[in-house]
Amino acid sequence: MAELTNQDLPDRMKQIWQPVVDTLDWHRAPDVYWQPRREGRLDGEWFPAAAIDPLWNLLGRHQEAAAGRIAIHWEGEPGDRTTLTYGELEREVALMSSVLQDLGVGAEDTVAIYTGWQPETVVTLLACIGLGAQWIIVPMSIHSEALEERLALIAPKVLVTQDGAWRHGTVLPLKNWADDALGASDSVEHTIVIRRTGMNVSWFSGDHWYHELMSGRLSTSPKYAHQQDSSPRTISTIRDPDDVICAMQVASSDTPPAMTQHPTAGVLVSAASFQRSIAADGPLWCAGNIAWVVSTWHGLLGPLLFGHQTVIYEGTLDVPSSKRGWEIIRRYSVGTLVTSPSVMRTIRSWAEETPREAADLSVARVVTAGEAVEPELRSWMRLTFGSLGAEVLDGWGQVMIGGIVQVQGGATQLPDIGPRVADEGGETDRSTGTGELVLTHPLPGMVTAVEGPDADVMLGNYDRRGPNTYSTSDVVTMTENAFVHHGRSDSLVSVSGQLISLDAIRRVILDHPFVRRAEATTLLDSGVKKEIIAAVELQIADERTSEVSNGLDPAPAAQTPSFSDRASEIAAEIIGSVHNVIGGLATPQTIIFVDTLPASSRKMLASIDSALLLTDAQAAHLTWKEITEGTRTEELPTGENSAESR
Repeated sequence: MAELTNQDLPDRMKQIWQPVVDTLDWHRAPDVYWQPRREGRLDGEWFPAAAIDPLWNLLGRHQEAAAGRIAIHWEGEPGDRTTLTYGELEREVALMSSVLQDLGVGAEDTVAIYTGWQPETVVTLLACIGLGAQWIIVPMSIHSEALEERLALIAPKVLVTQDGAWRHGTVLPLKNWADDALGASDSVEHTIVIRRTGMNVSWFSGDHWYHELMSGRLSTSPKYAHQQDSSPRTISTIRDPDDVICAMQVASSDTPPAMTQHPTAGVLVSAASFQRSIAADGPLWCAGNIAWVVSTWHGLLGPLLFGHQTVIYEGTLDVPSSKRGWEIIRRYSVGTLVTSPSVMRTIRSWAEETPREAADLSVARVVTAGEAVEPELRSWMRLTFGSLGAEVLDGWGQVMIGGIVQVQGGATQLPDIGPRVADEGGETDRSTGTGELVLTHPLPGMVTAVEGPDADVMLGNYDRRGPNTYSTSDVVTMTENAFVHHGRSDSLVSVSGQLISLDAIRRVILDHPFVRRAEATTLLDSGVKKEIIAAVELQIADERTSEVSNGLDPAPAAQTPSFSDRASEIAAEIIGSVHNVIGGLATPQTIIFVDTLPASSRKMLASIDSALLLTDAQAAHLTWKEITEGTRTEELPTGENSAESR
């Protein structure tokens, strides 16, 4: 295929994207869809001279015909539920916009959201869009130290959090963690706290209860005295296409997270493209963490753009039992299920219940995204959901390019991304074979800026394989009509002839409630057999275990198991989780408990002296100094594993 030049691309982009662009209401419609910023660059300018009102597209344009239609079905982990209609959602967003304005938030300010999936979170996010303030979601799985680092990079004016968050039947003390992190923050002027669990929290200057701000604004502002009116005015402004709508933090295994900034029009067009193609009768449910870009862009914004219904769920799928996911699908008559392969592997591990629970479901489409899908999992999904008549699709995309930009496995198609395969020599004019996936078309959702230690590397993916290309660092096998995604090129290893993703192993380990940081790599056993090992830094020392696991006071010292015994139990739990979720070949042979795990740990672990590890033990105890120096001391002091001691 001949390479498209900067002279060819503008007409081609308009041809490809016009059906999607036409689904949005534009304040000033685009004539030119894409133009190069400078010769030979793929990351050009989208929709120059156009203008759009994002909140009108998400809420305002649905009010006349659908104010009473349910927009959001929300379900909490303990079982509480609520709904928000389009009219109710617009009124709440208008109030929250006023609250944020009262706190000094305006265009180009940043609001950090450190919560789970809450209705108040949705309202806050949409209010930021209306004000032109960029929002960024911080994963609630990170604790004070990591939160402090991220807030330093984000520099938000306002932090939104909650008193506590339900996760897997326990309560995470988000407000307490936020308080610890904010001690070193110079930018945060106000903290808005959602009252979720009722747990006791400390209170400081600048702290505000969400519900008090909302009720106070309603009662004191003549501007919102018409709250009972079914059609209140939406607070919004017209945006340039390149105005930043949100930021995301992209985690790397070797460096601290980078922050990416995303254009308003690009995010809306990307969300509309996916929703337009995969929407089925019934609500869409994205079963994923709120910090996952797929959850917010495709699970929330996409359905709202079309006036559709979406389901958001606060918790994990095995509370109170592994039937929870099936119950949610059945309760809300979910038509489209979007989730990650990791979630599907977990569901598959409950295989005894799956066939019976999946019977008579309403799901018409199942889309997985975020990582590679192995053939066995794909076959299981097609057997389980395909037997019900559902279309099972592999979604592919990246944060850097607008979320999910390709779906495969059925008749559903998204706009052409110009996929090619690059061989080891860098040749990209290949439509078949195995190698790095390279895109030869620009995409509306491509980032506008990257900040952080990996910024140059991430932006270097543009044109690395030649003019007008974007190198994905993903390994694929491409046929004439599709490609199979194997995973990241920098984390794929071959074990017994099978490709294993070290990043996938790391993600499973990080799901353990006691794990703060983790890394996985491979060692050669006797120079012949490659085995996987993992290093883990725990959240707390053994004396705090009972406090974290059940929210009660620590057990008396006499009842507390030794660190060695507890570490062995945790190692067994981690190894079992990886085995169940990914498979036997991916199972770590040894879990190394370390006192600290630096960002650049994978390469160092790969060169560890295997003599430091006990060949017949699942758990090893080393300091990071021992790993780097290749020596071992007699015993690792318990205190060195405590997050409190560092």
